Amino acid sequence: MKTLNFFILFLLQGIFLNAQITINYGDLVSVGDTIIQGNDDNISSFSVGGTGQQTWDFSGMTADSEDTLIFIALADAPFAGAFSDAEMVVEILPDSMFMYIDNEPSYLHILGMAASGYNDVHSYPYQNILPYPVTYGDEFYSEYTSIVKFSNVTDSMMYKQYANDTINVNAYGDITLPSGTYNSLRFYHNVYRVDSVFMKTGTDWILQGTQEYPQDYYEWWTNDPTVKMKVAELQTNEQGLVTGGNFMKSVFVHNTSVKNIDELIPNIIISNIGNGKIYIKNIPYGYKRLCIFDISGKEIYSESINSRNDEIRVRNINPGIYILTFFSEKGKIAKKIVLD
Repeated sequence: MKTLNFFILFLLQGIFLNAQITINYGDLVSVGDTIIQGNDDNISSFSVGGTGQQTWDFSGMTADSEDTLIFIALADAPFAGAFSDAEMVVEILPDSMFMYIDNEPSYLHILGMAASGYNDVHSYPYQNILPYPVTYGDEFYSEYTSIVKFSNVTDSMMYKQYANDTINVNAYGDITLPSGTYNSLRFYHNVYRVDSVFMKTGTDWILQGTQEYPQDYYEWWTNDPTVKMKVAELQTNEQGLVTGGNFMKSVFVHNTSVKNIDELIPNIIISNIGNGKIYIKNIPYGYKRLCIFDISGKEIYSESINSRNDEIRVRNINPGIYILTFFSEKGKIAKKIVLD
């Protein structure tokens, strides 16, 4: 009987060990992938659960809004020179933001962000997303500072954020989302943040105010080859109650980052009317946003595409060479135009 009990215990240990995954370099997203992320604003009924082996049922999550994350090559992104160490870039729509990623054999780091209005914002030295390999029971840290400067005709403002993040991989198991069930690791983030605001007087930056506060949140990551990414996130308050979150709604793996419009959509009409005006007609269903970039990669125009209207009129564009880029859940297509 004692031998049989040991044999059963050995089998159970094998089952539990198999339930724990390890995320290695090469398991996560790569250039060409696209992820649709749903943001749920009514999420207080969900629970982050305990530690150790868990099962999470988030199948009732709904998308009050969506973000499209398109993973592109550094050469296809603006401010490539400012983030020369990046391996790839995440283009986030509809906000038209860019996140610069350094994905090396031993770690995954965020180097900074860029968007119209504040250009490139670096995280010093970097934001540590995870080490490779990572598995249940691991603990790692991330300490970084980000600085954003805003300027207009009358004054300049600087926003500085310091973050000290302790990450514990303290649970594992199956998580069920509207898109399916995935074997996952749960990361618990215990973050201490300090936000400071400065105003520029002459050549000096004068501190206007500082706010210190904790920020806890949980992430679920998987090495499932059909997903290759964080699949859910829940934010909590000081009482441990869930206050917000997002989830992976759908994913398109290994899509070509940019395809030529003329090859895929021969019926689309892009007319250079003159005087800085462009007329675009016959936009196919499924394309959600148009962005226009100049030859330096700077975004100079952006507009959501209404599914009930297949035409757009763009005005007040200076003469020059531009890239028209249309975005959908499955990737993006682009065309170079010259405006007289």
